[in-house]
Amino acid sequence: TTTATTIPSCTSPNTAGALFSFASASAPTTYTLSTYGFTATGSSATLSFIMTGDSGPAHHYWLLDTVLVNDTVNNADLLVNGGFSTGTLTGWTQYCATDANCGGTGTNYGQLTTSSCQKGQYCYVDKCSNFDYLVQSFATTIGNYYIISFYFKVNANGGPHLAYVMLT
Repeated sequence: TTTATTIPSCTSPNTAGALFSFASASAPTTYTLSTYGFTATGSSATLSFIMTGDSGPAHHYWLLDTVLVNDTVNNADLLVNGGFSTGTLTGWTQYCATDANCGGTGTNYGQLTTSSCQKGQYCYVDKCSNFDYLVQSFATTIGNYYIISFYFKVNANGGPHLAYVMLT
């Protein structure tokens, strides 16, 4: 059996129903904790971070760290490598993270960095000139209550760049 994967749009993402939306002109320039709670209505969920940034001299790019999905019934974090501590993106799936979409030569699309992290050695940085995605699906139990949390910031205010957090 083969399951088809739908590749999301690299230029016009569907962000209807976003949990959070951030604009680089007004987003915090220090790490800020964001949280969202939900009761599961299905057996799985998908958390997506969708970002567009800037690798130019203005440095309007995004930094993400310490992503958790806590199952409050079992007091367990459901994400794999949410703190990026493995030094790889194990557990995460990326879409549109290419030089062709993001510009540059391997440095603009979302990837790990050791610079300006909130906690630990590694965090995620995104400078993509179009949209790219960092996605992870996880199992849920219908009726259980979950809390999503993450630390996020823009490196420097300004520009028309956007970031969204989605739960599907």
